[in-house]
Amino acid sequence: MAEKLKEQTDNQLVPVSYGPSKAVVPLKEVRSDAEVKHGIVHFSTHIAPLRLHTNLNIPPSNWLRSSSKLEQHVHDLTWRSSRKPSEFSSIDMSHKSPDLAGEVDVITHAANIKKLLKIPFENSHISMMVHRVGKSLLLDEFDIHKHLLRKEQTEWAWLRQFYYEYVLDNMKCVPRQSKSRDNLQNRNMYSKFLYHSLCESAESGVCMINQGLMSNEDKTVIPDPLPKAAGSQTHRDVLWTFEDIKMLIGTDLPVFCDDSYCVSLRLSDMRTPVNVLTGLDYWLDNLMCNVPEVAMCFHVNGIVQKYEIVKTEDIPHLENSRFDPTVVTDIAKNILSFLKTNATKEGHTYWLYKGTNDDVVKLYDLTTVCSDMEKNFSEQNPFTVPLGMLLYRVARKMWTDQKLAKTALIRTLLENCLCLLDEKKHSQVCTSASYLLSDIYVPDKSLDDDWSLPIEAEEEENGNEEQGQDTEEVKEMSNSVDVKTLSERSSRSRSKELVRMKPFNETVDERCTEAVKCIHKGLACLEYDLKVGSHKQSHIVEEQAKCDSDTAIPLHYEPLKKTAATDSPVLDTGRSSRTGDLQMTSFNKEGDEQPEGQTWHHLSKGLLYRKAAMTFSAMARGCMNKAEYIEAVKYLKLAMYSLNAMKVVIPHKVSENSALLSNLMGLCGDIRLVVTQSHHLEIDWDTTWKSSPTEETAILEMAEKEFESFEYEGIFKFGCSVLDSLTVCINCYREAIDLISKKKGHVYLPLCKRKGNCLNELGVFYMQSAQKLLETEVIIDKPSPEMMTCWVKGRQAFSEGIEVFEKIEDIANQALLHCNCGRLMRLCATTYTQIALKSEKQEFTPNERHYFQLIV
Repeated sequence: MAEKLKEQTDNQLVPVSYGPSKAVVPLKEVRSDAEVKHGIVHFSTHIAPLRLHTNLNIPPSNWLRSSSKLEQHVHDLTWRSSRKPSEFSSIDMSHKSPDLAGEVDVITHAANIKKLLKIPFENSHISMMVHRVGKSLLLDEFDIHKHLLRKEQTEWAWLRQFYYEYVLDNMKCVPRQSKSRDNLQNRNMYSKFLYHSLCESAESGVCMINQGLMSNEDKTVIPDPLPKAAGSQTHRDVLWTFEDIKMLIGTDLPVFCDDSYCVSLRLSDMRTPVNVLTGLDYWLDNLMCNVPEVAMCFHVNGIVQKYEIVKTEDIPHLENSRFDPTVVTDIAKNILSFLKTNATKEGHTYWLYKGTNDDVVKLYDLTTVCSDMEKNFSEQNPFTVPLGMLLYRVARKMWTDQKLAKTALIRTLLENCLCLLDEKKHSQVCTSASYLLSDIYVPDKSLDDDWSLPIEAEEEENGNEEQGQDTEEVKEMSNSVDVKTLSERSSRSRSKELVRMKPFNETVDERCTEAVKCIHKGLACLEYDLKVGSHKQSHIVEEQAKCDSDTAIPLHYEPLKKTAATDSPVLDTGRSSRTGDLQMTSFNKEGDEQPEGQTWHHLSKGLLYRKAAMTFSAMARGCMNKAEYIEAVKYLKLAMYSLNAMKVVIPHKVSENSALLSNLMGLCGDIRLVVTQSHHLEIDWDTTWKSSPTEETAILEMAEKEFESFEYEGIFKFGCSVLDSLTVCINCYREAIDLISKKKGHVYLPLCKRKGNCLNELGVFYMQSAQKLLETEVIIDKPSPEMMTCWVKGRQAFSEGIEVFEKIEDIANQALLHCNCGRLMRLCATTYTQIALKSEKQEFTPNERHYFQLIV
């Protein structure tokens, strides 16, 4: 390829073959695959190679011009490549791809990966911040000079104190970013070179990929209070698989593609030969972007001398830059194993440090070490809030994607999120995280008494527990690694990389108790946000906008002379459409017109009350099974209060929760029936609430504020007669059955049986009442009206119960109720027999015949 290039007088590149964008680069030594997730895949144009002796010191006519998309992206690329990524770049990338955060091994900028893989090849200085999110490690370069050695930087005072006391031996040993005149000239020369290489005659453009950030969530879940993720700090975000290591990296490598070839472009000084470090840099960049070739333009003092095309697989074998690719893969595996073995805790800030000419690389757990030095360490650590927000977004993404096998991981992420964030400063995120955590403890399927975990989740938790024991043993060793061992094959194993998470082995009662705490915390945060939000000037409650240096600051103004177009409602419509994405996170004042229950606060509060009703229902059911009837009634009342509050807060969601209401009404019927059979139940509510946990009484007080009257008050009046109790019980079962579909046989059939049983109890009650009247009253010529009323209502109860059992084809219970109805008819006939015996004729009367025929 290089020989053909030299022969061409017009300096045109020879077309080369290029596979699809997801094709694996054909390397014999290593396995590498790259897929662009966000940003620019490549420039859709071929390179315009420069003519011989072109002076790169002279800017081209299109330099820094942005008249086309291609020129605009070249301008952005050169500007971004001249700046170091911020210490939050990996967190921003994770926000952009929450589906990959927690799943891939590493998330970082490409420059950081290359710096780590070059450790055995050079005695360089390493300073990176490391954070763990699930399986992923987030790496960001940390500039010591910028943040620690400048006296005016007070944001990192806690880390400066630690650095001076434990790390720094000599301040001069820390290299600082070079800002010499030569570097500035080289950067400008590279920018001019890229503008020179643009082909003006071709229809140039860019090939973009921007995959969806978040899937469309179900409208019944709590809305996300966080704004959409901002753009990446790099040219493109690439999912790179290097051997068995998966990484999400940001890169700014310019890639030019046409229909017949694809190549990366490099500018190199001919007087400085390509050494191992430069060759490794080119090789890794091409692997990360899945580029099969690199075009190197050599110059002398900015005067173009020649081009050279090198295949990616041949770069490790170039003269003066030979290296073994398998050694690089061993270095990557060993560094990853070292980091994952020691950086094991979500929410902790780790510092990977290596001084110039040091023989070891050290990893400091700054959260553990510095928390003893500063009482308010979490407030002074700038990573606390961004990391807490990221943990929430990743956990929410796993939750919305129904990754049930990750239940323990989701819980760990949410718990650490709540530990990192201040409930008062970030009340909306804490509210949403608390709700998600309560749903982990008490899922919706608990309505069907299903508390099982997926088999994958149980296996994962068992594995985490076993691996956690090994991890603690490793922690006794020094958290450092010798540079010489990084290039050794299999010097470290990846078998001890798993993080020890708390096993999800709580009982149902323990899970419900934890869920109640989460619900109370969510409601408390929401109440505080509502209270404080009314005093805020902005309508947006929870949006932390970041300043983008590449975007101009909009200047809002009103013209002095307003025209008719200015006052037209069209402008208002456009303004409302721009803020439509933030409607759910807006605080509505009393004067704002918006349907009730549509705001973020209303929907979040309603869903929290719904989860509270579900949780208390499960707790009441558990107390019923243990014959703790007073506790069961207490939890049932809490559940009904929560449900009543939900119906008031979000009335448009009531129809979607018929299964929950049916479950509660059925449980009410069960408790009333048990209380009726036990003949008495005395509850001192004042004593009961005083002895209850504070979270339960707080939820009750919050729910009472939402409505003026309690809709289900009659259910909890236990001082009434047996007849009234049975009537309430039957009404509860009737409403529960009406709310449930016959298709749910596992719920519908038991409810029908319990309703039929309750009707049987009612019929027996009327039959026994009639029997007592027969024994106590003196009957002369006809039964008393009270006795006849008992006959009629008893027969109605037995008949209705028989109809219920006929619908579900329960033959045994049909026979039981027919027998009881026959006993009632025999009692009626016996009553008329006694009346006949007291008369003068003493004959078999028609009334006796009628009731005896009904028995048959």
